[in-house]
Amino acid sequence: SLKEFFLNYTFFGKILKAEKSKINYFYNYMDITDWEKIVEIENTGLTNMIVRKDVFLKIGLMDTKMKMYFAENDLCVRIRKTGGKIFYVPYGKIVHHIRGVVKKSGVKKIAKIYEHDAINYVRKYYGKFCAFIFWFCIAMSNILISIREKKPTRVLERFLIEPEKQ
Repeated sequence: SLKEFFLNYTFFGKILKAEKSKINYFYNYMDITDWEKIVEIENTGLTNMIVRKDVFLKIGLMDTKMKMYFAENDLCVRIRKTGGKIFYVPYGKIVHHIRGVVKKSGVKKIAKIYEHDAINYVRKYYGKFCAFIFWFCIAMSNILISIREKKPTRVLERFLIEPEKQ
């Protein structure tokens, strides 16, 4: 949601900590009590997503404007808009090397891609005006963090390094 974007990727998350905690509880599926059952969910990470061919034929392929992040969110939104459902299936095992690309490519480079993709996602689903406001808030967050840390730093660099602390 737009609220999630502003709370997680801008200074608003520092101001509205309780609200951020509440929204992340929902988006991280903390309310699911039995991970051994098949459960309908809103979104899944692309690293473990299986989509039937007929669904891709109906909704189209991945949005190439999103270079690395939010492509799975976009797919899930489009799947649900056509009446499809997304499920967590506990069978099988997938190894995901968390932050592997960040370590190889460098956090500064990946943070720029993350920011670009987040803004593109907001533009696609909430319009150009919201995307501009979101971009502006990210820019202000970057300035505030850079002043506090006395070196140029992006808010999404910190998110990529330690998302749980943001």
